[in-house]
Amino acid sequence: MRQATFIAAGLGVLVALDFGRPCAAQPLDSAPLRGAAAAKVCLVTVENSLGVPVAYASGFLLGEGRFIVTDLASLVQPGVKQASLRFADGTTAVARQFGLADPGIGLAVIRVEKEVADKPGLDLSATVVGEGGSDAAVVGWRWAEELDVTPGRLTNGVTAAALATRLKITPPKAGGDLTFMEFVGARVDAPSGSPLLDWSADVVGVLLKVPGQNRPLVIPAGVLRGALLSAELQLKPLAELPKPAWPVAVQPVPGKPPTPQEFAQAVRAIRDRSRCPKCNGRGSIFVSRVTGTARVGAISQSVTQTFPEPCPTCKGEGLVFKDGLYGMFQKMIEGAMRLDGSDADAKAKEIAFNNVMELLKSLHKVGPTYRAALATRSRADLAKTDLPYPRGAILYVRVAGWMETPDGRFTLLELEGGKDVLAARTDDLQAAGDAKAGKSPNGHWINLAGLIEGPVALGEEHPVFIRPFGWAPAASPEPAKSAPEPDERPLVISPPSTPNPPKTPRGTGEPNFFGL
Repeated sequence: MRQATFIAAGLGVLVALDFGRPCAAQPLDSAPLRGAAAAKVCLVTVENSLGVPVAYASGFLLGEGRFIVTDLASLVQPGVKQASLRFADGTTAVARQFGLADPGIGLAVIRVEKEVADKPGLDLSATVVGEGGSDAAVVGWRWAEELDVTPGRLTNGVTAAALATRLKITPPKAGGDLTFMEFVGARVDAPSGSPLLDWSADVVGVLLKVPGQNRPLVIPAGVLRGALLSAELQLKPLAELPKPAWPVAVQPVPGKPPTPQEFAQAVRAIRDRSRCPKCNGRGSIFVSRVTGTARVGAISQSVTQTFPEPCPTCKGEGLVFKDGLYGMFQKMIEGAMRLDGSDADAKAKEIAFNNVMELLKSLHKVGPTYRAALATRSRADLAKTDLPYPRGAILYVRVAGWMETPDGRFTLLELEGGKDVLAARTDDLQAAGDAKAGKSPNGHWINLAGLIEGPVALGEEHPVFIRPFGWAPAASPEPAKSAPEPDERPLVISPPSTPNPPKTPRGTGEPNFFGL
């Protein structure tokens, strides 16, 4: 077997070219590949300037172990500061700079700050996939939780021009003549940036999970090699990464996303558990009372009548907040966010988002008992710092203002009935709403669904950071207050059209999220 080794300009990346390797006679064996890749394929956790994880991808060491190839789309996050790297053998490292970012192929090469001891990287195979395809295995961090090997077959796929037409986007100027390969086999649960290995554990391609595609797309190793050999050494901070040309599914939350059917079951479970069992959601029961007597011949009989009265179980609201219900809300939000970052089709993501928004809009119409129980439970969950982050949350909060920081503008949120203060990136909060963002006075209430990431430091403030998924206007629990002076009006999200939206009587109009 003859090999030639090249040094990519400035990056010091070893690129091994194989000129005579025989084809595999048997399907790939997962165990040897897992052993060969355990110390070379890492989980890439993208962290923002607050030290909060915001995206997860797979990556792999190249050559001398100084650089990691990974997914560009996962790295391009608001306020990105660094990527934490973790290998299956427990080794960790950090990357804060990149030496290559190619929007046309959707990959980036990031610099490991300290060389990972005794960890030479993977070689890039020079084998060209023939018309019949070849065996390969995806090696990546399944759901950002564990290293996984998925054997299958690598075949010729689709050109960049054809993919752009299919996605209804403009083909990128660079990489426009690229031909993606496709992976055929079992379902791939690893994220973008995962290498595809051949029988000798050389990299034959890199996974790129573009939503809506029947098969996972793969960047050929030869294309990556060409990008490496043409690169010039110029390390830059991750904050300067360019945006990728292709829409890629970015995993924002660790853990397996639900199927659309599982998500629908979770929504039905919340509705069923919320409905009052005594009145079946009507809010009232019928009670028979003796209202008098009547004589029928010589017999005196009691006269009874049936009267409606508020249900004593739900206090006339039709809903009850049972034990365990808040945990179901959390799972629903986490599931919706996982779905949003998965390679599920656009319709499934839209349905999940619409269900969350329907819930949030319904919460300001529920009765005070149910709303108070939800607020109490959310405050109690937020106070538990021993629980793992990130975790889902539904909160009733007041927009309390904003603050400018070197890392951008943050909106401050006050929790109803508590002293806790939360912070969300203003741009993220505006994008998650169901109304257009604009200038509005301080002090408006919203129902907010998102992911609690833990306490952070913003100057002298130490709020809890939340990544919004959706919000809807909510009624104020207090009488409307006069608006502050114009010079005190920060840029925040749009308020409800009226300070106290009137309740829609149950039984009128369209059914809300709870079916009432």
